[in-house]
Amino acid sequence: MLLPPRERYQPTQALLFACAMFTMGLLLGRFVPSLPLLPFLPAFLLIVILSLIALKRFQLFLTPLSLLLWLLLGLARGAIGEPPATPTPTGWIEGTVRLPVLRGEDHTVLRIDLHRWRAGSVEAPLRGTASLWVDSTLQVLPGDRVWLAGKIRTHPQARNPGGFDAKGYWGARGVQYRIQGAKHLEIEPAIHGGLHPERWFGHLRQSFRTAIQDYIAPDQQPLAEALLIGERTRWNTARREQYAHSGLMHLFAISGLHAGLVAGLLAVLLAPFPFGPRFVWGGIVIGLLLFTPITGMSPPVVRATLMIGLAACAKMLGRKVHPGYALLTAYWIILMVHPASLGDAGFQLSFAGAAGALLGAAWVAPWARPIALRLRWQQQGPWVTAGFALLAAAIVSFTASAATAPVLILHFGRLPWFGFLLTLPALPVVTVALVAVQLTGLVAWLPPLAQIFGAGASGMLQVVQWMSQLGLLLPAAERLPVTAVAPALLAALALFMLRKRFQRAPLPTFSLAAGVVAVLIVLQKVWLPDPAPKLAVLDVGQGDGILVRSGARAVVIDAGPPGNTTIMEQLRLLGIRRVEAWFLTHGDADHVGAIEETPEELKIALVVAGPGTGEDKRGRSALMTLRATQAVVLNGQAGMQIDVPLIGQFTVLHPSGDIRSSERSDNARSLAVLWTHGANEALFPGDIGVEQEHGVLLRTAPQPVDLLLAGHHGSASSTSREWLKAWQPAIVSVSCGAGNPYGHPAADVRARIADAGIPLRRTDREGALLFRTGTEGLRAIPHWRWW
Repeated sequence: MLLPPRERYQPTQALLFACAMFTMGLLLGRFVPSLPLLPFLPAFLLIVILSLIALKRFQLFLTPLSLLLWLLLGLARGAIGEPPATPTPTGWIEGTVRLPVLRGEDHTVLRIDLHRWRAGSVEAPLRGTASLWVDSTLQVLPGDRVWLAGKIRTHPQARNPGGFDAKGYWGARGVQYRIQGAKHLEIEPAIHGGLHPERWFGHLRQSFRTAIQDYIAPDQQPLAEALLIGERTRWNTARREQYAHSGLMHLFAISGLHAGLVAGLLAVLLAPFPFGPRFVWGGIVIGLLLFTPITGMSPPVVRATLMIGLAACAKMLGRKVHPGYALLTAYWIILMVHPASLGDAGFQLSFAGAAGALLGAAWVAPWARPIALRLRWQQQGPWVTAGFALLAAAIVSFTASAATAPVLILHFGRLPWFGFLLTLPALPVVTVALVAVQLTGLVAWLPPLAQIFGAGASGMLQVVQWMSQLGLLLPAAERLPVTAVAPALLAALALFMLRKRFQRAPLPTFSLAAGVVAVLIVLQKVWLPDPAPKLAVLDVGQGDGILVRSGARAVVIDAGPPGNTTIMEQLRLLGIRRVEAWFLTHGDADHVGAIEETPEELKIALVVAGPGTGEDKRGRSALMTLRATQAVVLNGQAGMQIDVPLIGQFTVLHPSGDIRSSERSDNARSLAVLWTHGANEALFPGDIGVEQEHGVLLRTAPQPVDLLLAGHHGSASSTSREWLKAWQPAIVSVSCGAGNPYGHPAADVRARIADAGIPLRRTDREGALLFRTGTEGLRAIPHWRWW
């Protein structure tokens, strides 16, 4: 696929099939319990023998037996790993700090190799790696021994659609566990003397970080740290949004691009020495072997280092290695050593981008070289030659961007359509900035020279920042659903597989046709979204936050506790700029506290607030924030009906106009809202108690509903047996925080629900609860179907 000449095509094709089968085996291995390595040693040896034989006969790779063995090898490697985590009670934990150490502005995340756990007279060995958060002022280096009191826990998965998946993030970096409730931390520095490369790299990273803080402008320091040592912990939300929208984020993620720039800089520095090309290539390999640990062994940098290392070895041996073969070899080596990298976004982006760039170069090369020679022969001006080179670079950049598009949509929620256009002018500026930052760190012991390089780096990074601000003016696609991307990829694959049936049409023609089909499928999903409304009882911790939406229309009920951005993140990820109606059941902090996080650009048409919402400080602040969006604010009363096109009807069942003095509390005056859309119904009663539930039943004619939110987060003072019997819900959900101090949901409530034979769903255990409307009522859906 990457090598048009048939005689040079077979090695890459063979390795491509082998890597595909190995990847499939890795994915299947995730569903197999941990296995010992010894029984699979014969398979490893057989693969090595086949690889040696294949140096002369590549067809062996394509035999069914060989592909089956590659599949089994992937299955075995995927199943070999750490045993399932066993949570431990609080006890003394012993471990060793390993490279790298991740630093933020006020915290440091240590990676700890676990050794032992002890509580009283009970002691047990520990295996695996855990993350530990400590204060940033603590001086710790790789190799130091640590003792502390704490608990071993697994990293949490994403609780809401599109949320941060800590388990996947750390798992892709080889960290299986986390240390929770750490205290009494004791550190023993590693013994000096002997070989301690991990400490050398730790000191080197710290020296580069110090040089950046001393000689580069404060506003550009986060960019410089991201470029040189791969840390974006000092990036605030606004900066991340700016670079993600403009499509320049990948330039500040340590990748093969940075390794290539380092290799180019080394080649320039070593070329004047009179030792021949082998000396230059050897120096490049050594330099990259030093650069890779400094970046924290980032999978993209490891990929680039392996590819350049293979090319360097081939050059020193007087042979040639095609980039496609080197790419697939690096892919296999990384996954063989660290299979968890397969789920890492950086790993996926790196290989997808490199494959797309190689494919683009393969398309450009057949016609670019003759045209370039003709331009040189005709002695055309430099502007014509530069324009042609820019066109060829734009094609390669576009193919690389197209290859990474599905990964960007899946992991980061958006696709900057014009990002590849900004990349062309930004790339040389970032290149100069990276070289300047590197030189700043290398000559930090000469302050005058370091100041010169630091000023240059600051200027270049300021130019990139201006470019990213320009990118904010360009349109960017919002999060596209997986259901839109998957058919597009299948269509592209089908057309690619059918290309041999049409011998006269070249491969680029069919690839272009596949791309057109893919774009049409995606745009159909964007312009004609699924009109069926979806409902989410979001996990906002100890509070309520409900979102009902259809396409770009949305209705929100409550918002969650202070500081919780879940509702706002969902609106942003879904591309919702306007909320048709926002119901505030009452003014308690766990229902309206997060309103303060409302972004300025969000437009809200209508706010329906429960009586007394503005009587306390938190409620008044929430109403002031919503009024600032030019929203119309109404007081909710029983009998009020709000019709929202495509979403449905919202009917207020409580409170009534004759509120007794005994019902003057905020909870008693909560809005109870019934949502209806065709045959789909859901009831959200806020924090009303049993007495208010009885009043609602006297004023209304209850009918069976698909979903009932337990009142007051599952408190024993709500959700009576009479209430459950009247509404006959198909599902009862509870919105409460994990490990909340109130004991929600109460044992009495759980017993009432169980006695009624109703399934109970809880956000504290399952995360967000998602439902889709249908002709027969609400149906539960997984997180990936939310988009």
